[in-house]
Amino acid sequence: MKRSGPFGIIAGVLALALAALGAFAWVHARFTDTPAACAVPAAAPDKPRGPAAGGLKVVEQGFTNLNSGASFGAIVENTSTSVAYRTRVTFGFSNNGKPIEDIPSPLNTQEIPILRPGQRIGVGDTRVLAAPHSATAVEVRLGETTWLTPDEAGRGVLPVTTTDVRTEHPNADYSGYLKISYTTASPTCRPLAWRGVATVLRNQSGTIVGGVLDGSANGCATGPHVTSPGRLLPAADDTRTEVYPYCDLQRPAEDIANQLAN
Repeated sequence: MKRSGPFGIIAGVLALALAALGAFAWVHARFTDTPAACAVPAAAPDKPRGPAAGGLKVVEQGFTNLNSGASFGAIVENTSTSVAYRTRVTFGFSNNGKPIEDIPSPLNTQEIPILRPGQRIGVGDTRVLAAPHSATAVEVRLGETTWLTPDEAGRGVLPVTTTDVRTEHPNADYSGYLKISYTTASPTCRPLAWRGVATVLRNQSGTIVGGVLDGSANGCATGPHVTSPGRLLPAADDTRTEVYPYCDLQRPAEDIANQLAN
C-alpha cells in the first residue's frame, strides 16, 4: 500500500476545507440573496387628468327596478395601450329619456382604481330613486382618468383574480340580502390599497340585472373573503355572480376615499 506523505495529507485537508467553504457560501447565498426589486411604485406620478372616452368603453350593462329604486351593473373595458388610473364613473337612470332624480349618496360617483390595457372590470350600485319602479334606461358615464404608461403604473401591478365565488341568502325573509364568499390571488409583489369590491349580478341567460359596490374586507390580499352588501339586490342566477376587487397603489387623500370602507 502506498502511503500519503505529509504534503498529500495537507492537500487533502485543504480540499475538504475548500469544499466545505463552497457549500457554506452556496447556502448563505441561497437564503440571503437580495430579492429582485418590486416594480410597483409607492404612488402614481402626478399627471393631468383627461377624458376616459376613447380609451375605455362600456361593453355590457343592465338594470332591474326595485321597490325603492333600481339596481344596475356594467362591465368596463380598457381598449387602449395605456393604464387608466382612478377613472371616475357616474350613473343616471331615466324614464323615456327624462332623468329620474337620485337620492343623494356618496356612491353616486365611483372610482375604478387601476385598469390595465385589455382588462375588464365590473361597476355597479343599487340606488334609492325619487320615483321607484319607473326607470326605463340607465346611463353609465365614464368621466376623467389619469392615463399612465405601463412603467409609470408599475409593470409589477397585475390584476387580482377571483375564484370559488359562492352566493348565499342568509335571511330567509329577504332573499335580496346576499352573502358572497370568494377567494383572491394577487400576483403583485407588494400589498395594494383596498378600495372595495364591485359585484355584478346576471340572470340565467347571462344578462346583467344589477350590481353593487361594497367595502367588505381587504380583498386585495390573497386568500378567502366575504362581502355582504347592505342593500336588497334583485333576483339573479347565483352561479353567475361576479366579484371585482378594487385595488390601488395607495389610498387617495381626497373625499372620493369616503365612497368605500376606510
